[in-house]
Amino acid sequence: MNAFNKDIPKAVEILGDMILNSRFDKQSIEVEREVITSELEETNKDFFETTMENVYFNIYREHMMGQPILGDLDNIQAITQDHVLDFYERNYFGKNIVIVATGNVRHDEIVDMVEKNFGKMKATSTLERRNTERPIYIPALQFVRDDEMINTNVGIFYDAPSWHDKDYYGFLML
Repeated sequence: MNAFNKDIPKAVEILGDMILNSRFDKQSIEVEREVITSELEETNKDFFETTMENVYFNIYREHMMGQPILGDLDNIQAITQDHVLDFYERNYFGKNIVIVATGNVRHDEIVDMVEKNFGKMKATSTLERRNTERPIYIPALQFVRDDEMINTNVGIFYDAPSWHDKDYYGFLML
């Protein structure tokens, strides 16, 4: 969220309200289902996005990282109010949320605003967190042919060394 300095208190208040007072009624979920389905259809027309989705599926196919960002159409159509509430209860709690403010802000004021607007949030969840396993990079080669594409998209990805690895700077030379 971007805000002018004078609007920061209202911005933090809105964020707190969004997180703590979200509506999960069936009508809102149905509206969002239609929005996401439309976004998914538009994304499928973008060849770059399609290439990226295919690459991630190919290299992380056994993990949620390999799933489409907007979800699978079948899953989008099947999601229920109970699914959304379960996800919220498992993942939206104080120790799992980070609030960052950048720009010309005063740290103490931001902390006070966050405590005021998020202070009623529970610190932890009693439910088990899902999908906590690390993704495993699976080097592979994938070809997707689409005779209707007007151009060719190629994605080349490496299991790159971390910043602390002795080979990091050598890898940048590739």
